[in-house]
Amino acid sequence: MDRAEFLNRLEAQLLDVPQAEREEALQYYEDYLNDAGDAGDFDILQELGTPEEVADSIRNGLRQDSSAAGERSGQADEN
Repeated sequence: MDRAEFLNRLEAQLLDVPQAEREEALQYYEDYLNDAGDAGDFDILQELGTPEEVADSIRNGLRQDSSAAGERSGQADEN
């Protein structure tokens, strides 16, 4: 798999994520791959895992962020 296929598959896996977060994630991984240069594509892609694994990780991070924000909001309401 090359970087274009990785990014296309990642985008397809993130269709259930809000657009702003999806675009931010895709930009992050595109920049990450660009910074690595062409010589390291295979190694970097192996290191990242499959687009499905990366998408799951992104979704989990978003859930944790929203849970933490809800907890902070609840604490502010109690004070």
